[in-house]
Amino acid sequence: PEGSTEVLPLDLANLKSVQGFADEFTRRHDRLDVLLNNAGVTFIPHERTVDGFERQFGTNHLGHFALTGRLFGRLASTPGARVVTVTSPAERGGTMDFDDLMYDRGGYATMRAYGRSKLATCCSPTNCIAGSRRRTWTRSRSPRIRAWRQRTWVAGWKRNGTDGSFRLSTA
Repeated sequence: PEGSTEVLPLDLANLKSVQGFADEFTRRHDRLDVLLNNAGVTFIPHERTVDGFERQFGTNHLGHFALTGRLFGRLASTPGARVVTVTSPAERGGTMDFDDLMYDRGGYATMRAYGRSKLATCCSPTNCIAGSRRRTWTRSRSPRIRAWRQRTWVAGWKRNGTDGSFRLSTA
């Protein structure tokens, strides 16, 4: 089949880069058939992204979440569009400490942080943002993920229509 390749710069550890990529993509293209979120980092020391997030969580989860949100308009307007987010069996060992997501109090271990980033990705509500009416599902081998996702994340996130950001709804 015919096709072409196009390369645009993107640093998932930098939310301005994510925004720049999404802006440029939407300027150039009127449709997006498949978004494949598959980048990630692991086995790194405790570092911060330029936005202040623990690097594995910021890159592996928040970067993909922001990218999907920024491109959601194109995805929603493209018939049959799909988002595929690749994770890892490491999510099974991940735990969420919402009072210390960035390991500010210590306890950082590279695989613990990686597992947390992948657990957050498994439980991410990106398929629920902006009032999507599409049939969506999450596949995980772990029944713990399915139960945790239903209890914790799905109902809480809302999209801010003015700037494209997301906020956790407490109502």
